Amino acid sequence: MTATLTFDLEDFEDKMAHLRCVKATDMAIFLSSFYNIRKGLENDLESEETTEGTTYDTPELLDLVFRRLHTEMEEQGINIEELIR
Repeated sequence: MTATLTFDLEDFEDKMAHLRCVKATDMAIFLSSFYNIRKGLENDLESEETTEGTTYDTPELLDLVFRRLHTEMEEQGINIEELIR
C-alpha cells in the first residue's frame, strides 16, 4: 500500500499542513525525549543543590524547565511559531 499527500503550497492552510506533516517525526522525537529531559533536570538540580546549597522557587523552576524544553526543541529543529500561526 502507498499513500500520497498533495499540498498546494500557494495556499496558506495547505502550506501549514505540509509543514506539520514534514515536522511530525521531529515532534514525535521531541515528545519521546520528555523522560530524558526530566532526568537531566533532576540531575542538574541535585548537583546544584548539593554543591551550592541552591534552592528554587516555583517561577525559577518553571523557567528552568521551559528553557530546557526550548533547547531540546531547537535541537530537533522544531519552531512552534512556524507550525502554529
